Amino acid sequence: MTAPVYRFIPNDLTRPPLLLLHGTGGSVKDLLPIGRFLAPRSPLLALAGRVVENGQRRFFAHHPDGSPDLTSVACERDWLVATVAALSAQYQLDLSRLIAVGYSNGANLISHTLLTRPVPWLGAVLLHGTLVTPVPQPQPLAGRAVFASFGTHDPRISAAAFTGLVATLRRAGATVNVHQHDQRHNLNGPELKAAQAWIAARGR
Repeated sequence: MTAPVYRFIPNDLTRPPLLLLHGTGGSVKDLLPIGRFLAPRSPLLALAGRVVENGQRRFFAHHPDGSPDLTSVACERDWLVATVAALSAQYQLDLSRLIAVGYSNGANLISHTLLTRPVPWLGAVLLHGTLVTPVPQPQPLAGRAVFASFGTHDPRISAAAFTGLVATLRRAGATVNVHQHDQRHNLNGPELKAAQAWIAARGR
């Protein structure tokens, strides 16, 4: 297994840990300030995507037409699950309380992982995410909670694509809290404050 590029900030190990996955072209440091805002006392584990396309770091590869390379998706999903498990054991993090936070490309891999692999994570914050590919028979997600946000003017994710993601998660049994705003693919203050409140409720 390739050694992961990651950053770990221990904080209060009694709090639910956050896993942070950046968006396309991002770095391992991108979501650390957001993680600190979302859960100031929680341990933070940020991972960098292993795939580089056109000089941009991603969490899975794409074909020339822009569609996801599903072989790469499956490989990077399995790498993510194994890496998070190994680092959680190393740093004594409780996987059953872990909340995975992803933006854009990172959110896409998190949602695909939840829907296709049995992982013990508590839930996820999906900021501007979509389905990587349809999942006809998703993993059971009863008892899992998801915060999903969407911008109505997002040029990258259509309303139909976002609705499909939410519907698939709910069909799998997850409780999904939707936050919609009238901006684009950018993160914004009200969106992050809503996610902060949602995470705080999970940590009680």
